[in-house]
Amino acid sequence: MRTTQNLLNYLKLTYDLDPVKDDFKLKADEYVRIKAIKQREHDTPLIKTWYIKSVAELEDIIKKYKFNYNLYIGLCTTKGQHETAEYMMSRKVLFLDFDKKDYPQYDDVKDFTAHIKRILPFLFYHAVIDSGNGYHFIISTQKTIDITRATQINKNLAKVLRADIKAVLPTQLMRLPTSLNLKHDAKPVNIICNNYGSPQFKPYTLNKLERIISFAKQSEKVKEVQQLPPKEYNEISCYYCIEKMIAEGVQQGERNFCLGRITKYLQMKGYNYNNALKLVLEWNQRCNPPKSVNEIAVDFKRYWESDYKLLGCRLDDEAHQSILNRYCDKFHCKTIFDESKANIKTKEISMDNHLLQNKIIRRLRGNHYLILSVLHVHDEGLTYNGISQEITNSISNKCCLSRNTLKTVLNDLVKMKYISYDEYGTYRLITFPNFGQGYTRYYYSASILLINGIIKQQDYLVYLTLVRNLQQNKDVTYDTLSEDTGIDKSNIGKRIHNLFKAKILDIEKSYNNKGLLCNTYVLVA
Repeated sequence: MRTTQNLLNYLKLTYDLDPVKDDFKLKADEYVRIKAIKQREHDTPLIKTWYIKSVAELEDIIKKYKFNYNLYIGLCTTKGQHETAEYMMSRKVLFLDFDKKDYPQYDDVKDFTAHIKRILPFLFYHAVIDSGNGYHFIISTQKTIDITRATQINKNLAKVLRADIKAVLPTQLMRLPTSLNLKHDAKPVNIICNNYGSPQFKPYTLNKLERIISFAKQSEKVKEVQQLPPKEYNEISCYYCIEKMIAEGVQQGERNFCLGRITKYLQMKGYNYNNALKLVLEWNQRCNPPKSVNEIAVDFKRYWESDYKLLGCRLDDEAHQSILNRYCDKFHCKTIFDESKANIKTKEISMDNHLLQNKIIRRLRGNHYLILSVLHVHDEGLTYNGISQEITNSISNKCCLSRNTLKTVLNDLVKMKYISYDEYGTYRLITFPNFGQGYTRYYYSASILLINGIIKQQDYLVYLTLVRNLQQNKDVTYDTLSEDTGIDKSNIGKRIHNLFKAKILDIEKSYNNKGLLCNTYVLVA
């Protein structure tokens, strides 16, 4: 059942399916093409081709041939039982094929997604398939019968992103998800992510994709930018909306407001003055109508040198908020303070005190508790890739743990039987009797701070221990925290200071029952 649903979700992305019957919507002379290829060591390969009308036929083919044949599915529907270009009828996805052997410097899918973002930061893919020896990125478009135009756009995307240029033919096939790659060893063809069905899911128009490609070509000269020294940035900002403004241009009446957001965004991202100005001038040409070069340059300088405060997602000015709403897409927004995840950030976690015993705190590191916290929030479970995405630093867009470190932490927790790992590759918390030990409640926002590098592992351990002690009416002196965590007493003060600086802990001065001045700690959400 799991495989069937995954397959259906993929087919809904790539073809027109009847939402009631969950079956293909095809004309009388229209078919979906399936191909099976079996490699033979000393002979020509065995090839079978089907032209199907129903999902049931497809599932039957998978069931019969999955373990002996490499299975492929066409990206276009075809007219009649033909597989040449002139018979291709309609298409609603573009296809990017990345082979691992062509990128030996990349370890996993996160490296390939980062690769795409570096080259085309304004392009959002809708699905990723692990082909066994590489990754297929699927971009949803509005259904088109202009196969030639769609193929050309696909070719241009592959060139810009340095994907396999041979995998862009109008007759292109791709490995069928839920099948097996039998090229060398049997490897599952898995769907890593599929955004179809999201409330904000929206296929691209071909016009928009052409503009994105054109913008990428125009921006080649400003990709190598001088990095500014890192600085503290605490404003709530919506990166996706700004990227959309840059990629598409804006309308009259929006230009001044949008220019302010774009300018401070580029400054925050590390662009130097001249490169940012060059990018802004190019953006101005996409606006309707453009402003004069002199006017843009003057306004840009003013915003660059000012302490601009309109980078938030919630604005007091109704006119500005209305403009912002037109460019907002919470599904794709990946900022530090993404409002679509506000419910997660302020979520209260109840950690079993069994896991917060002193002997266990001294044994584990902050990274172990981070993963436990993430799985508390996602009690339905997460795959390795899901965990990796959850702990991706919103500032650097990199996973806060290296691949080896994350694998080690997960293996540690599995061996300790704190989490489980099932046949579908999903990690989940293991629940066990509490025996009256109770729970320690804390805010997930502390985990976000660790993910984003604002606090360190030891800060996180001290935070959890301090919260536990406060809720159990135990001492929170430096001596006690040092003894509980195994962290040297001389280092505890620094950890407390970091938590205070990160604004998840307030420190108040008060007198104890002996009349001595001491710290009182107050947790902040």
